[in-house]
Amino acid sequence: MLTDTKAQVAEHKGKPYKVYDSHGLYLLIHPNGSKYWRYNYRLGSVQRTLALGIYPSIKIRRARRERDAAKELVRQGICPVQDRRERKQQNLSKVTNTFASAAREWHNTQQWTERHAVKVWRSLEIHVLPAIGNVGIATLDTRQLLNVLEPIQSAGKYDMARRVRQRMSDVFDYAIAAGRAQGNPIPGWKALKKPPRVQHFKALAMDQVPEFQAKLAIYQGNPITVLALRLLLLTFVRPGELRNARWDEFNLEIGEWRIPAERMKSRREHVVPLSAQAKEVVNQISPVSRDLVFPGSKPGKPLSDNTLRIALHRMGFDVTAHGFRTLASTALNENGFPPDIIETQLAHLPADRTRAAYNRAEYMEQRREMMQTWADMVSDLAIQKD
Repeated sequence: MLTDTKAQVAEHKGKPYKVYDSHGLYLLIHPNGSKYWRYNYRLGSVQRTLALGIYPSIKIRRARRERDAAKELVRQGICPVQDRRERKQQNLSKVTNTFASAAREWHNTQQWTERHAVKVWRSLEIHVLPAIGNVGIATLDTRQLLNVLEPIQSAGKYDMARRVRQRMSDVFDYAIAAGRAQGNPIPGWKALKKPPRVQHFKALAMDQVPEFQAKLAIYQGNPITVLALRLLLLTFVRPGELRNARWDEFNLEIGEWRIPAERMKSRREHVVPLSAQAKEVVNQISPVSRDLVFPGSKPGKPLSDNTLRIALHRMGFDVTAHGFRTLASTALNENGFPPDIIETQLAHLPADRTRAAYNRAEYMEQRREMMQTWADMVSDLAIQKD
């Protein structure tokens, strides 16, 4: 058997020769002095040779361990040379089979509009690929994917975190179908943080409406402010939509107030059916300006949001002008009006844009009825206070 000393002192000759160890292991010494470990084995009727490395980088003990591992493969009927080739190919696949390459292939198979395709890929470029783009997709685990999502959530981008999670999951599903991954380690929805509760605007309760109307009737402030608050109560639009109202948006003959898209949060035109009481309020407003229905103290500027807030506080109500929307929504829901009609009148845009367009046309008559009912409820409460 070989020893380190024998291996060290083995001199090169004019042609290659072998210095044997045991069980097929030997040191092949080249004429240039290089020494290579080799292992001869027989699989079936064929003899093969497996290279085990260069001496002295590979010491005798390690060479023997490598030989013993190869012998075990032979015992199992596995060719060590072929096994090494397959493992090299697998390692190469791990290098080229990255999350980024799988994501690109998945992205290319989708039939999206160009705009949406750019948006999806951009979200991966920003939030995902810097962290795991060069990692083999088959090696990724749930903890690594959570590490991708956590910074997005920490920034308060909860919707983006959900979209990114879904897109990563879709990439894994594609990779599984393509034979490039064994499973989908994407964390479940429950692993994502829940967004903080939305802080609702302070609003009147229905049992405060009689007192509010009574105090509004004797309020000593600007009459324009009084009429603005009355119309806001009756229409429950957003305060900014009311304050910036223009005369050409109103058609009192058919009882409609059409707020143009550029003034709407949803960027869609919004129609407010006007009740008899709302039309009466509009008629009481003297058109002191050509354009603005509720002009402020500065020429060409609308009534300020601060003006409405101050008026409410001076009357003793710790509420916001925006809270009239909460008041109306709560009362109308409690009185059995369909949520879709209420949400449409609040100009809350559904995720389904087609459904939104259908709602605007189909619900108009029901919305007219609802707005008149709401105005009657408010009027009845004013009478009760009297």
